[in-house]
Amino acid sequence: MELRTWVVAIALVTLPVHGAVASSSDLAFEWLSPTERLQAQRPDPAKDVHFTSFVETVDTTGGVVALFHPELSSRDGTISMRPRMMTFHVISSGLLRGLSPRDKVHVTVRRIRGAIMITNIQKLR
Repeated sequence: MELRTWVVAIALVTLPVHGAVASSSDLAFEWLSPTERLQAQRPDPAKDVHFTSFVETVDTTGGVVALFHPELSSRDGTISMRPRMMTFHVISSGLLRGLSPRDKVHVTVRRIRGAIMITNIQKLR
């Protein structure tokens, strides 16, 4: 291979992936664009569903957390689910910092891009 081909190949491999954000210890995937994250952070009583749960597993690099949720029902009807264990995407992997399995949390979810995503998660004492 000639040098030019190697330089192009290396440049393509090292380009940042759309939605990936570098953190101090690893790469964390962001499911939404910065604009979508800002929109999702704004409270919307018709779309938001709140509940309290315990963290089962956390994957900060994948931007997901597994929780057992109670029955979920949003006012606008976009969310209607029976209680179960579920893995949720978060709007920003930064929301998962400091969370560990068995932590008690208060969660806000909303349907975004067809998926039920966590827009806010707070560790409770």
